[in-house]
Amino acid sequence: MKKNSPNIETINSLSLNDIEKIGAELEDIIKSETKPVKNNISTHTASSGLGGGISECSGLSCRINSIDQLSRFALMYSDKIYIQSYFTKYPYISVFYDLDSLRETFFDDITLILKLDPLIDNDFIGFYCPATETCFTCQAKTFIGEAAGKNFTSSYINLQQKYLNNMSVEAVIEYDELEFLFDGPEPFFHHSYSWSQLDIPIPLKKRPTILKKIKAGAKVNLSKTMIKDLGFHTDYAHTIVSDALAGIAASKFYNSIFISDNNLHFNFLNSLQPVKEIANRNRIAEKYLTAIVPFINDVKLRDILKIRQREKESFLLFRKGLNEAINNFSSPSGITTEKEAKDLYADIIRPSIAQLDIKVKQAKKDLVVNTYRPVIGIAGVISFGMLAGLFPNDFSEIIKALGLFKFGTDFVSNLLTLGDSEEKLKSEQFYFLWKLKKKANS
Repeated sequence: MKKNSPNIETINSLSLNDIEKIGAELEDIIKSETKPVKNNISTHTASSGLGGGISECSGLSCRINSIDQLSRFALMYSDKIYIQSYFTKYPYISVFYDLDSLRETFFDDITLILKLDPLIDNDFIGFYCPATETCFTCQAKTFIGEAAGKNFTSSYINLQQKYLNNMSVEAVIEYDELEFLFDGPEPFFHHSYSWSQLDIPIPLKKRPTILKKIKAGAKVNLSKTMIKDLGFHTDYAHTIVSDALAGIAASKFYNSIFISDNNLHFNFLNSLQPVKEIANRNRIAEKYLTAIVPFINDVKLRDILKIRQREKESFLLFRKGLNEAINNFSSPSGITTEKEAKDLYADIIRPSIAQLDIKVKQAKKDLVVNTYRPVIGIAGVISFGMLAGLFPNDFSEIIKALGLFKFGTDFVSNLLTLGDSEEKLKSEQFYFLWKLKKKANS
């Protein structure tokens, strides 16, 4: 560690065996702390991609964006979220990475853990180790049911075909390596991806004309037949199915709800067995959080964490209110577009927050009317401080520090009445959001 970030010099001095050994030791620590627990429906298990894993994208910026999204969901909706260990891949990672790439991946993994550290310390996020040696069909039968096992093969083949129909692949030589460039529409691809390798795959060797163009420096669009022969569609489908089943397995173990930011996970699982109403509601809350609460990205994570810790009861009321709003607002198929999520905010949540603003203004107005005029300015500062949560609970210390006892007991009584007004506000379902909005605007 160096200035709260991984020490690059130390990591660059590690050998391949060193990194694999450290990764294995960290994985063993996580496994030793993995125990089945009794959780509630507000505990979640995240997909690999949403948890910052490399299954969908290995770029550090994408991974950081994912855990930022996950962290906000954790603080805005969840009691605790379990994410896949970043070190499960280390026993066999040298098959796919050279030493420099492995060092970079190790640096990235440690960077993400450091960013998650405040939520890990406060038990909002924990790690789990997914099973890696169980076949897909057996996992489907075990964790979803016999019917799921029977439907698995056809659903898996269908997903492969959808990837084949929705992906485009280009091949080009870059820095003496063969590079494949992948692209396609959402939800199959969040953005374009690339993959490099030194060896020429056999299907490409069998097309000498195409290979000659590539070696000559041309960027060649590969046909669907070539993509199929190279097996890229099955690779992508395998990743989706692996993540979905690992998430379901962990959710069963932790008695939690599986969440993901990729609709393909839910589409696949739904093809095996219909997703339950509670799971669907959790999916909506995760996927459309920024649309339902549009100012959430304007609040720093550490500030959300502080408000969450300080307003525990208000948070529970907010979550209950949000669930009711989703249930009452949604069609039978649930919220399926960002526009519908924005409508939920505009029609239900925003008016509720505005109503709280009106109540605060009325509380301040009542204070002015019932308090001595010479101290209106001071009273305004105190009232704002109380409502914004800036002052400590021991109100007598504030009055003493400001020398306000000389104004008499009526003044003190009126200030305490304002404190009572805030307590009344806390009983409102969206008081928690109101606090966050104030922080966003500050």
